Amino acid sequence: MGTHMTKTERNLVTLFHQTASQYPEKVAIARGDDTISYAALERRAALLAGVINRSVGSGVRVAVFADKSFGCYIGILAILYSGNTYVPVSKVYPAERNAAILSAAGVEAIIYEPSQFEGVAAILSKTDKTVIPLPVARHPATDLKGDDVGAEPDISTFLNRKLADIPAYVLFTSGSTGRPKGVPISHANVLHYIDVVAERYTFSDADVFTHNFELTFDLSVFDLFVPWRHGAHFCVPSFIDIASPHRYLTKHKVTVWFSVPSVITILRHNGLLGKGKFPNLRFSLFCGEALSWDAALAWAEAAPNSVVENLYGPTELTISCFVYEVSPRVVLNDEQAKATVPIGQIHRGHRYLLIDESGNPVGKGQEGELCVSGKQKFAGYLNEPEKTKAAHVLWAHENGELMLYYRTGDLVREDDDGILQYIGRVDHQIKINGFRVELEEIETAIYKITGAFHVVVRSVRSINENIGGIPATLVAFISGAPGNEDDLKRQLREILPHYMVPDEIVWITSAFPVNQNGKVDLGALLRLSSVAAHAERHA
Repeated sequence: MGTHMTKTERNLVTLFHQTASQYPEKVAIARGDDTISYAALERRAALLAGVINRSVGSGVRVAVFADKSFGCYIGILAILYSGNTYVPVSKVYPAERNAAILSAAGVEAIIYEPSQFEGVAAILSKTDKTVIPLPVARHPATDLKGDDVGAEPDISTFLNRKLADIPAYVLFTSGSTGRPKGVPISHANVLHYIDVVAERYTFSDADVFTHNFELTFDLSVFDLFVPWRHGAHFCVPSFIDIASPHRYLTKHKVTVWFSVPSVITILRHNGLLGKGKFPNLRFSLFCGEALSWDAALAWAEAAPNSVVENLYGPTELTISCFVYEVSPRVVLNDEQAKATVPIGQIHRGHRYLLIDESGNPVGKGQEGELCVSGKQKFAGYLNEPEKTKAAHVLWAHENGELMLYYRTGDLVREDDDGILQYIGRVDHQIKINGFRVELEEIETAIYKITGAFHVVVRSVRSINENIGGIPATLVAFISGAPGNEDDLKRQLREILPHYMVPDEIVWITSAFPVNQNGKVDLGALLRLSSVAAHAERHA
């Protein structure tokens, strides 16, 4: 099992192997009352990697269709060990969207469990892309209940591939044209992030993490590979456990918590965030949404032994690239308490620019679009050269060095101490439970279904500036005679993730209201929404 490593390339495969060699019998994953050790996890992943290599070879993309099961985690590792790229698809996404993702990614195989076959079949019925189903749970590599798992795999055969610069995974984000964009992230991108995290936090093999994020969300990469870097293990909580983790954290002696800030809002609303509630936590990390000072300080009081930090970073910059530590001793007035915690300072190995609408740099104290370059920046969208070009700015530094910077679309302001404060967006992108949502994608879907002349979708939360993890409410304004709202939502659920389906449909039978500049008057539109009116009264 403990294959001796000579001058092998450093990548996610060799990283995991090194940990498995150092901690072979330690628990790598705990799911319910079942666990799997590092040695067993690597052995099963290697066996399945051999199946993948014999089926589709290496250097291709393989989809994972599973639900945070042991088979799922073995599948991800097996794809990486086989020298391929994993593409997660969600069982809660409509089959049409998953089929579009598989087609755009050009996957050669789907790893799934027999219990998920119906979902896979629904995807295959909507795409003519050739795929090879590999039923994970039927293969002895994932028969966790028995000892007879076949011949001992030769792990060394998987350690000498050159993987650092190829994608470890491809994730798809919402696209303004109505089509999700593929974001390939390389082994080197992830390794740099893991190294920065290892330097910043005193994680060890004694820590207990949780896998909170869906695999289609890039923050899930932290959930898996950061504990695996340190010989620690992660638990797999249910959706209810994540939303109300007070009992789960205590029962499983969790020491590292990583989630979206919405969890704080839910716990406070239910009266479950009392002083000293989480004494075992050593680190509490929040990302994916704006974090209010009020919420951050409430969590800090509930986890008095924990470092609380706000993380920031889009998928294109690999998990997170800015960080700000929350001081529990800060004293704020009521107005400051409602403000957001800064996104902080950038990781080493990166540079950033703040530019105005004309592409000119802005000084400290001025708002500008955040542009980032460095070791965690992706190379470009999958098969989308024009979108890749539009998402970057080429900057010439004083020393003559030319660098490509990714345009995040986020407006920020830098203070005198070099701390960045998030202000808002330059476009109509929002976050819902941490997932990026382009409102234009929802509008495009409604156009296709209804044929309406005019469609506008807006988030009530973003307009009313309610922050701190309060769930966004989507309202769609559609021109034309009133239609069947339930039928429209049903059709939208067939092509969009559930969190992108509008909560309210408002039909506009006359012309859309416009302001003096001839643009749609969003304020007037919102006055026609009962949901927006309710939010305004309670803002």
